[in-house]
Amino acid sequence: MVSNIRWKKSDYLTLGKAVSNFNKQIKKLENEENKLYLPEPVKYTDIKNEIYSRRKLNDVIRSLRSFNKISAEPTMNPNSGLVITKWEMQENQLKSARAQQTLAKQGLEISRTLNLAKAGKKRISAKQQQEMRLQYLEIVENLRDLKQFREDSGMSYMTYKQTINKLGNIDYNLIKATIYRQNFEYALDSFKDFEGYELFKNKLERVKNPMYFYKFTRRSEYFKDIFIHYREGEGVITGSDNTEQGRFNEALEQTGIVKETRNKLARKYKGADSGTIKTIQSIETAEDLFSFINNSNDKENILKYLGIDRL
Repeated sequence: MVSNIRWKKSDYLTLGKAVSNFNKQIKKLENEENKLYLPEPVKYTDIKNEIYSRRKLNDVIRSLRSFNKISAEPTMNPNSGLVITKWEMQENQLKSARAQQTLAKQGLEISRTLNLAKAGKKRISAKQQQEMRLQYLEIVENLRDLKQFREDSGMSYMTYKQTINKLGNIDYNLIKATIYRQNFEYALDSFKDFEGYELFKNKLERVKNPMYFYKFTRRSEYFKDIFIHYREGEGVITGSDNTEQGRFNEALEQTGIVKETRNKLARKYKGADSGTIKTIQSIETAEDLFSFINNSNDKENILKYLGIDRL
């Protein structure tokens, strides 16, 4: 999963200490007597790779620190009949509740979106609606399995653990941001003939984090409306006096792409003649940028430098 956390030196140390103490507790209890029900020791790398947000980091550290001699006492799982530690029982309950909450939110949002589409208040392609219906059915099935396990032993304990570990570790906002990115890129195809499209697409490909992708595209009013104005088979309908290219140009300016590209060109032509440097420094709009590149005798090298084949 994509990470949305900036790791600090203190984070590595705190997590490492929590992992080390957790494993020491298990080893100590194993040496006291043959306790087969104790949880498995954890690996620092495996734990770290599952952390994608500061909230998740704090949750993992809390969980590891809460394991002690008292929480390691045995208890019987009422559904599976297996003897596990009180610590594991409590962690399972927390993850199950979080998983059910996440699934319920997802299901509710999908249901609302489909109802808006049915009422003609939201434009979504037939293909997307079908995919959303299948996703909704999968959510309902997962919710049913989680709830049933609390009532009977129809699901094996190991399957249950795998399910809650997978679904309980999901960050709802990250899911929304990931889905938003997928839908945005799908609708973005309607802009492929616009001047500056390759420049914009190149920038988006360099934005790896879905959360930042969402914030980045929301800088532009035009891109905020991309789904409202996108209609399958008809492209983008802006309802604006400006041409579609004109509004796309504004978006390139609002998201900072024009400024970023101007600065790149300034670095490339740092030792050029004063006229070229002055022209680059005067670039303020997308039209200014396009004009400079298109009228340059060095256009081919500029495009290559920017990592695109065309504007």
